[in-house]
Amino acid sequence: MSMSEVQQALHYKEVGRGNYQTAEDYLAPDGSYRSMTLTLDYVELRDFENDKGKHEKKAVLHFQPTRSGKQPLPMVLGKEAWQTVAGMAVPVRGELVNNPDPKGPSWRGFRITFSCEVYRTITKGHEAGTKLLGIRPKGSPDIPADMSITIQLFGEGGKKRKPFTRRVTRTPNGGPPTSRSPKEHQ
Repeated sequence: MSMSEVQQALHYKEVGRGNYQTAEDYLAPDGSYRSMTLTLDYVELRDFENDKGKHEKKAVLHFQPTRSGKQPLPMVLGKEAWQTVAGMAVPVRGELVNNPDPKGPSWRGFRITFSCEVYRTITKGHEAGTKLLGIRPKGSPDIPADMSITIQLFGEGGKKRKPFTRRVTRTPNGGPPTSRSPKEHQ
């Protein structure tokens, strides 16, 4: 990203703050991408209207306050990111149960490391060359080792798309955000 694109994204982040985390939250002022490890509090499924006017259920992750006491905004996950998080958490914590029963398996306290990455570059029209950023689960300090997770998405009409693998890593135990240059990721 050019410096003006970074400044524009950071300005938008400050004036256009919504109710959920965005990829710009993972963008440092120098244009590098930051990683953050957050501790899960609970998950809810919520209806959202997509750009075609259809309603879809999406997972919304809510997090515990950070060590510094700051309360992170909730994060809305797309299907790929949700399958990645579930693929890490289920082997460690069991199936997701969001109820007050303390005996049931829960993901509360599961730590997830997120980072920002370019997921698509616009190739046509007046916005050609614009890079679209997304938040991606990178790994977790709570998984025993690096792992591969098979992602299965569905297209129009419920038709299965070709499955693919997403690699996640056992990340360090939290700490301050780490940064990397956009060029290292592409």
